[in-house]
Amino acid sequence: MRVEWLPWMSWIPITLLLGGSPGSGPQPPTLDGPPPVEDVVTEHAQPGIDVVGSGVVSGFDHSCRLSEAGVVSCWGANDRGQLGDGTNEPRPGPVEIAGGLSVSALSAGHKRTCGLVEGRIHCWGMQTGRAPGEPAAPPQLTPTPVPGGGTFTSVSVGTQHACALAENGSAHCWGRNHAGELGDGTNESRLEPVPVVGDHRFTSISVGGDHSCGLTSEGRVFCWGSNDFGELGSEESGPSSEPRAVQGDVTFEQIDTGLNRTCGLTSDGVVHCWGANGHGALGDGTDESRPEPAAVAGDVRFSSLTVGALHVCGLSTDGIAHCWGFNGFGELGDGTTESRLEPTPVAGERTFTDLAAGAYRTCGVTGENALLCWGRDPSGAIAGAGVIRLLEPTPVGGATAGVGR
Repeated sequence: MRVEWLPWMSWIPITLLLGGSPGSGPQPPTLDGPPPVEDVVTEHAQPGIDVVGSGVVSGFDHSCRLSEAGVVSCWGANDRGQLGDGTNEPRPGPVEIAGGLSVSALSAGHKRTCGLVEGRIHCWGMQTGRAPGEPAAPPQLTPTPVPGGGTFTSVSVGTQHACALAENGSAHCWGRNHAGELGDGTNESRLEPVPVVGDHRFTSISVGGDHSCGLTSEGRVFCWGSNDFGELGSEESGPSSEPRAVQGDVTFEQIDTGLNRTCGLTSDGVVHCWGANGHGALGDGTDESRPEPAAVAGDVRFSSLTVGALHVCGLSTDGIAHCWGFNGFGELGDGTTESRLEPTPVAGERTFTDLAAGAYRTCGVTGENALLCWGRDPSGAIAGAGVIRLLEPTPVGGATAGVGR
């Protein structure tokens, strides 16, 4: 285990850290010049990663696990009630959400978490749905049903919006909509889920910073919302309030979205990414953004992928975790803070069964059922008080993945 205590970081805004300001902190590599503007982000930039059945999810500064029995346990920061235990106290190890609910799908976003209970969406933490300029609603410290009817099979939470899939494969989204990220053909924010326009039927959906993408049963990807760096993957420039087909003839079995990029996994285990490429987050060996899918460099074949804010990770077919992109907080887990342009193995001779990349952190479950995290730990919940960088996989509160029954 390798950690670093950085008390001086507790007051420094993330925008400064990622903007390359002077100091000894975790500065992004300059590559061939100053940091790309797309990677100057704030704490309001966090993608969502969803699981159905069981698995681990990571938000901006918290993580949760959904057990096979439908029990949700969360840990990390809890200043907005994102852990769902009825308090706003940070937790060093997994604690069960309040209410004794049986959850079938789960997603963590920016200081909020959502899950499905008998097909109904329940969320806790910072509320979404307010329009720009409106005052923030009080946080929800326990799981609370989202307004509106309908039942759903999966859910994905982003920065300030979220989406869910109905049983017939139609997508429904709610929250902020300034870039058309709800896909309803408008730019009006919504307090409850509204249908995405078109007759698309998706098998999975993923919500990023200000864009959303859905995967069809034919392996085609459609995206909508912001397109500042080509994250929609379409030949058309500019944002879209309706789904656009990702260009190219590559078909995918899995997709995931990040702050302003999207990645897909093909049936033969090749990861393709498109959108913003600051610090090598597309993994193609360059730092050039691109609006079309490009294969990740190297000959590693992956069985799953997970996209964070500025980094991406994947599990190889033999269970080895590889990560690439920004590494200022150790979120790549290779024992350094050097960003990587290509997939790099996580330190330690471990195999993982599950992996989830958050904003500046990654968590995974090993083959021995151990629960580990690495990267930014702003609350000091894992390794102690203060701001901590975990440069290698670190046990979470001495817990195993079996916490939560």
